[in-house]
Amino acid sequence: MKIGFTFFWGVALLLATSCSRYAGSFKSNNTPGQINESFSNFNTTDAVKLKVAAGDILFVCYGLQLKQGRFQLSVLHGKKVLWNKKISAENDSSNFQFTIKEVGEYTIETSGVHAEGALTLHYKTVAPKNIAVAINANLELFGLMMQLDLGPDIAQMKDSVLIENRKSTYHDWYLLADSNYHRYKAFDSCAMMQLWRRYRDTHHYDDFFISFLEQVDEVPLAKLNEHTENRNILSFSEKGELEDARKNATAFLDAFNHFYTMIHFDNYLQENKTNHERIKADVSKNLPVSSFVPVMENFYNKHFNNYYLLPVLNIPTSQGYGSMNNNTQTIYNAFGPFSFQSFNANHIDLGFDYRDRISGLSIHEFGHSFVNPAISALPTALIQATAYLYQPIKEAMSKKAYTDWQSCLNEHFVRAGEVMIARQLGDSTAAEKNLQGNVDAKFIYLPFIVHQLELYERDLNPDKNYNAFVTVVMQRLKDANPQ
Repeated sequence: MKIGFTFFWGVALLLATSCSRYAGSFKSNNTPGQINESFSNFNTTDAVKLKVAAGDILFVCYGLQLKQGRFQLSVLHGKKVLWNKKISAENDSSNFQFTIKEVGEYTIETSGVHAEGALTLHYKTVAPKNIAVAINANLELFGLMMQLDLGPDIAQMKDSVLIENRKSTYHDWYLLADSNYHRYKAFDSCAMMQLWRRYRDTHHYDDFFISFLEQVDEVPLAKLNEHTENRNILSFSEKGELEDARKNATAFLDAFNHFYTMIHFDNYLQENKTNHERIKADVSKNLPVSSFVPVMENFYNKHFNNYYLLPVLNIPTSQGYGSMNNNTQTIYNAFGPFSFQSFNANHIDLGFDYRDRISGLSIHEFGHSFVNPAISALPTALIQATAYLYQPIKEAMSKKAYTDWQSCLNEHFVRAGEVMIARQLGDSTAAEKNLQGNVDAKFIYLPFIVHQLELYERDLNPDKNYNAFVTVVMQRLKDANPQ
């Protein structure tokens, strides 16, 4: 898989100001990307003109202190008003964005009637950034290993159970895994499977191997490369020595390549070429709106180079794994089918054509790449000092596999970010449904965190730091819920 996505700030701005007919005073300190104005008895119009490309997203964030009179803020394309806000003798702040549908000149316009006050406004245009969808042969082969390991358990689970409101068996749920187990079970005890299981016995779990295999060349020529992170390589050494780790990691990949050749996995990939094309198309057509990534990056004030969804036919149903390559600033989400599969020629359903789940996977799992580092950066003393807040929700969170306060915080902040981003994308109904649903699921601190993030959102500092603000939120959470 080749990473070839280019991200750029697409700002091509032309400032033009028309200032006249002021009965009072007017002061401005406007620079590209920013408007700073103070005024009294303001009775005319000021304008900033922008030339932007179709598809770009225009972000605007402003704060207005209005002592008297009336003030109006507008965004126009030619004479067409795209957004307008009228304000009378009050303070106001907000942020919004547009996806530019037509190339041309756009205008941010301020006007007043006997207005007195001050305005600070920031604006920028950002090129669209797409989520890439790719098939990865390494993950398909490792998925087959996972299926071989799961096969004996599937064979023993013969009772009917309720799965996704459907009475069925785990044989049907893991349909492809069971099929591949019977096809390849002669290799279940081969050298590659034994090597993998030895590493697993020393706490090298599936998420580690999937992250590692995303960062190396693909089978049958899998090898370490300049993008492979040392933190992943070092895990192959009990001594924690890089030279020893590289030797062991290379040996693992050599065995992995040999396994590919031994089982003729090239034939398997060729047999499933149409299936891979189908699942890639199913995922691609269900991606979030094109403005999603820029809106998410704008909210967190942090950027990554690439975003990948990696649908994997062979990863067992309902399993998913998120990871990050710091060397390339790339986020990956690898996942298997979402639900039951059908390989009947008259009804092919590979389990990937699920709009809500793909959208949720993108928004939620990519969100972890922004949030988790902020939670990890919290002072240990603050984590410990707020740990008592976990007790009222411990039972509910443990059932969801959030068995400690830090993982619970990760989830709270990711889900709060989802609410904020849904609002920014203009889907307030989904945002409020999401908020209420999470509160019902015992994420009881979510309303407080969302309110704090509303304050963060209105911060006009273009260099605001999400990580630093999370620390502030945690202190405020502690103060609002004393022990």
